Amino acid sequence: MRHLKTFWKRRELLWELVKRGIKLKYRKSYLGIIWSLLEPILSTIVLTIVFGTLLGRGGRDFPLYVLCGRLLYSFFASSTKSAARSIRMNAPMIKKVYIPKYLYPLSSIIFNYIITSISLLVLIPLCVYCRVYPRLHMFYAILPLCDLNLSFAPCS
Repeated sequence: MRHLKTFWKRRELLWELVKRGIKLKYRKSYLGIIWSLLEPILSTIVLTIVFGTLLGRGGRDFPLYVLCGRLLYSFFASSTKSAARSIRMNAPMIKKVYIPKYLYPLSSIIFNYIITSISLLVLIPLCVYCRVYPRLHMFYAILPLCDLNLSFAPCS
């Protein structure tokens, strides 16, 4: 319970760390958020050509499977890497001011979660192309995305 109270007190700091991560990622970037949409498309095209066409795998909805798997893998890989690196990168701040150490890995994971949420927008036109229409159980996947983004919004 004590950890939850500490977390609740520091939620604004967590939100600022997430915003800082987004600003640092896209500073001096000409493509910016467009790259978060373009990169999954390009890698899906390449993987679909290699594994779907040349190796004779898949069907019409094979690009959809490739994109879903690639997005999940990139989220977990980048979140793990950035969470492990976050403590080391923020060591001077941790030594100077008391901040719960778990905020840095958590902020990097939330930052990668937001970037993955942006990349998920590519899934909509691909579903239309593959003729996969929304069903009720597909919308259940959106609930955690909306809940996480709303629960970490700073309080006014």
